[in-house]
Amino acid sequence: MRKINDEFDRRNTHLGIDFWLPKNTPIHAILEGEVVCASVDLEHKGYGGLVILKHTIEDFYFYSLYGHLSVKSALKNTIGDVLKKDEKIAELGDSIENGDWVPHLHFQIMLTLLEYQNDFPGVAFESEIEIWKRICPNLNLLFKLEQL
Repeated sequence: MRKINDEFDRRNTHLGIDFWLPKNTPIHAILEGEVVCASVDLEHKGYGGLVILKHTIEDFYFYSLYGHLSVKSALKNTIGDVLKKDEKIAELGDSIENGDWVPHLHFQIMLTLLEYQNDFPGVAFESEIEIWKRICPNLNLLFKLEQL
């Protein structure tokens, strides 16, 4: 939370989707992509194990983010590796290593990484949501779920 013009701006608008699954659940690439980030964020409520893939379709590219992975499995990936569609990326981590969360996958699509290396935001301030919507498209373009 931050204060702007005597009002509080909350960082509570989620930019991805969470899939609540048991620890050690295998996570697979949604599309073929190049590993551009394989890191660990051990901050409280951070990502834990994190992998970001860059996907290229003709002249268009975008990124997919997989957060709250087990540290060991996330770090098995190497920058520059190319993972095929449906290839295993990692497994979900437990609360000790995933940022102190109940085990789940945070999945997000981004059109740019801006200058973030291994800490791309998963939530945004309410006052900035229109900007972030342009960077992180609606995931229902992929999933087509009524619940989203």
